[in-house]
Amino acid sequence: MMNLRDVDPRYISNFGHMLRAASLEDVIQDQCSLPFGWGPPEIAEASRKNAESFFGAMKPHMLMAMGITEEEYDKLVDDAADEFSSHKTYIYIDFAYGRKPLAGGGGT
Repeated sequence: MMNLRDVDPRYISNFGHMLRAASLEDVIQDQCSLPFGWGPPEIAEASRKNAESFFGAMKPHMLMAMGITEEEYDKLVDDAADEFSSHKTYIYIDFAYGRKPLAGGGGT
């Protein structure tokens, strides 16, 4: 379905290659786990809010896809958010970064 909208969900998995192709050096590409609503307080609250914002942004699409009312969707989202901590919910975050070459070509 995402391909129909020209969205590639695997885009980040190629990001390291794209950074290298753009002449960045010391490119690092990795993955880490991010807890939702549990763990260190500075991460727990921010990740929970981020997940709730995502669910809110997806609401119009999900209402149509699931064929449910706004109230039913809101209840599902609230119930899911309440389970983040008790079920130790987390996602994997992919990331990539690099640095611009030094002036004069004195890179690595």
